[in-house]
Amino acid sequence: MIELPNYDKKYDYETFFHLTLDVGRMAKLIAHYEAFKMIREVPGEIVECGVFKGTSLSRFAIYRELLGTYYSAKLIGFDVFSDEYPDTKYKEDKAQRDFWIKTAGSSSISTSQLKDIFEKMSIRNYELIAGDVLETIPEYISNNPHLKISLLNIDIDFVESTMCVLEHFYPRVSKGGIILLDNYGAFHGDTKGVDDFLKDRNIEIKKFPFATRPCYIIK
Repeated sequence: MIELPNYDKKYDYETFFHLTLDVGRMAKLIAHYEAFKMIREVPGEIVECGVFKGTSLSRFAIYRELLGTYYSAKLIGFDVFSDEYPDTKYKEDKAQRDFWIKTAGSSSISTSQLKDIFEKMSIRNYELIAGDVLETIPEYISNNPHLKISLLNIDIDFVESTMCVLEHFYPRVSKGGIILLDNYGAFHGDTKGVDDFLKDRNIEIKKFPFATRPCYIIK
């Protein structure tokens, strides 16, 4: 669990956010918005793998309201939603994992916390899937064989989990859908996982002209 904000101070938080915002973070906000504009008429749900503290999924919920309505697509978030930060067998990913825990903490937002926040935001039509994605994603696909995806955000850090997401969800992304690769070219796990999946596939990775990351794929 994480410490939740005091909503009586939300305007102070907004002030501090903009006073401390750097160009890279602003570029990511705009990239997410541009991606949403690209999938307005693409059928399918909005899926995020790697919710962590809930910032991107909350942002996606707001963009969904701005560019559609709450029932235009379901939000589906996959994460451990706990203090059990996932592990990996790759030494490069272990080093990144240790650095990330040191700088951002190991605690993900819990499902109950995110549900409380979404209630305050009047967010509806969403689903939170807790657990190791190596187990939860295959199970979810088994239970939802007709799933279609319009936007897939992959922010999951490790080779194994990135490969799992792509192997199970890429075939379910609709034509014209967008796959956002949050840490491609920046973190070992995300980059190797994507490159291994795309090997021998004629798939182009693009970037937004104003942002280093996320990169993206148009299905």
